[in-house]
Amino acid sequence: MNAFDYVASNRDWTLVHGICILTGGPHVGEEFGHAWAEKGETVYDAASGKSVPKVLYYAFGNVGYTVRYSWTEAQNKAVKVGTFGAWDKKINKALHS
Repeated sequence: MNAFDYVASNRDWTLVHGICILTGGPHVGEEFGHAWAEKGETVYDAASGKSVPKVLYYAFGNVGYTVRYSWTEAQNKAVKVGTFGAWDKKINKALHS
């Protein structure tokens, strides 16, 4: 399941597209685009299938730039663009660099 599908099934959650910065290995400092779901102070990461406190997720993921979408906004974007994201140019660039 991806973050978009998770929010589709849990519509009180927010879909978040963001840029994380790698902190280890041969690619230290490189940005990468990622998506997750948030509700209050909890993050659900579909890639790992785990829920964690938002403060820890942002710290360990070295999360910087984010864009948030309600279910309605995400659904409208997906229909308009034809993909599950990323829809923001800056995040899309990080996905494909």
